[in-house]
Amino acid sequence: QATALAQALVDDDLHAYPTHLEEMVATLKRGIRVMALTNLEKQFPHQARREALTEVGRGFPTMSRPNSLKLFRQYLDEYASTTSNVEATLAMVPRKNWGCSDTLMVAANLLQRDIFVLGKDAMGQKGWQCT
Repeated sequence: QATALAQALVDDDLHAYPTHLEEMVATLKRGIRVMALTNLEKQFPHQARREALTEVGRGFPTMSRPNSLKLFRQYLDEYASTTSNVEATLAMVPRKNWGCSDTLMVAANLLQRDIFVLGKDAMGQKGWQCT
């Protein structure tokens, strides 16, 4: 997800510059983490955290508020620290560390740009939606 964002931000083939791409991706992921942790509970109420965690295979519909807060912080920490190397990312990032619609929302705020997402509701209640 962060790799696609970095590629979209510039009008050049970043795969030709793997070190630059890796640095941009790592910076984006760290920025997403910091922005998400700012006013975390206001920005991501319990239901939003629970849905995001379920989306990446880390949560479940009946998880408690304190548990969702703890696991969401852990998710953000691990998301920001995953490898930013393109080849390694394609081969090694486990689903539990993938970005989700909430990390894209934070990225849009961080970058001050619109990002349109078509996604399936992880809780299975709303079907497909565009945000």
